[in-house]
Amino acid sequence: MFNAIDVFFVFVLLIFALMAAAKGLIKEFFGKASVICGIAAAVVFYGRLAFYASNYIKNEIISRILSFLVIFIVVYLLIKIIQHLSAKIFSSEIMGGLDHALGFLFGCAEGLAVIAFLIVLMRGQPWIDFRKILSGSFFYNMLADIISGPSKYMQGFFA
Repeated sequence: MFNAIDVFFVFVLLIFALMAAAKGLIKEFFGKASVICGIAAAVVFYGRLAFYASNYIKNEIISRILSFLVIFIVVYLLIKIIQHLSAKIFSSEIMGGLDHALGFLFGCAEGLAVIAFLIVLMRGQPWIDFRKILSGSFFYNMLADIISGPSKYMQGFFA
């Protein structure tokens, strides 16, 4: 039920949970959301802005790069402003404790996502057989239904 690889997975889970608890949910969530949403918005919309920027910047590559950077920075700053406003709500002592407790739970979710990703990598790669190591693993059994699809896709990718 619990084997040697689970000790490593518990260590990974605790690192993520304790780091997020120390920062609090607001800093942890918005810190990641600002970067992810900034990149996503820039990838989706930089072409539209580059079309308009090309009227002022004649080099197409530079207009695309600047368009990407402008969109990323604007979205990043908007989310950081929302973070700052949200942090004021959690500034009291009671709400601060809740922020850190929710950060711990968010960190646990992050840790489980990283563990699932590691198991997918372990199962999907063709070079080393991890079945013996993963058999009887608590985390492997808990995440088996979630990771079965990505693991099969990865095995097909290397085939």
